[in-house]
Formats: sequence, C-alpha cells, structure tokens
Amino acid sequence: MRFPAGNLLIPGFLFIALESAPETPPPVPSLTHAEAWERVCQLPEVRRYAERVEQVSRGEVHATIYPDSEPVGNLWDFYVGESHPDHNVRWARLMVDAFTGRLYAWDWSQDQYVAYEQWRLQEGR
Repeated sequence: MRFPAGNLLIPGFLFIALESAPETPPPVPSLTHAEAWERVCQLPEVRRYAERVEQVSRGEVHATIYPDSEPVGNLWDFYVGESHPDHNVRWARLMVDAFTGRLYAWDWSQDQYVAYEQWRLQEGR
C-alpha cells in the first residue's frame, strides 16, 4: 500500500514520518519496432510466402508487411499479405512481444493469438 509523503499520526502510537516511495521506472523493451519488424520478415514461412507471391504473379504482386495497429503495451501487431495495385489481401497476422521477443500468430479457427511454434505446425506452413 502506498501512502502519500508527509507525516502520519496514529492515535496512541508514535509519530511516523513518511517519505514517498521512489517511482519504479517502466521496463525498457529489448526490441525496437524495427527489430520486431525484421524478426517477422526473417521468419521462414514469411520468406517462402513472399517468394511464392512474386513467383506466381510474375512480379506484379508483392508481399507486404506493416504494423497492423498501434502497439498495445509491449506487443507489436504486424499485417502480412499481398499488395495489389488496388487492394491488399491478408495472409497472416503476427505479433512480437517487445520485451521477450516471443512471436505469436493469429489462429483464425480459434479466433485468438497462439504461440508461433504452435501456428507453424498447423497445416500448410
């Protein structure tokens, strides 16, 4: 329990001088946004996907990776998909924990993020 700085007088007890507790600095992420993005780009599944998109489209469509939303706490969410001239098509949604470096992927069948290791074992990866 935190008490404000000042003096505390408890009836029948001693006079206690209180000092404010020093503020704990917030933890510093171990990965920058750029480093998290690079981790997503280097995933074997993402690299294969990007190569396949280029190959099948004969270079007319490109793979794209960009932040899917503003960071939520220590989590960065990335969109991975195809970039067509007039629209994009999502292939995957990947998330990186800036503090631990752990990777997560959106599992559409469970409607939630799962560990990357679990996601990559699923069919077709």
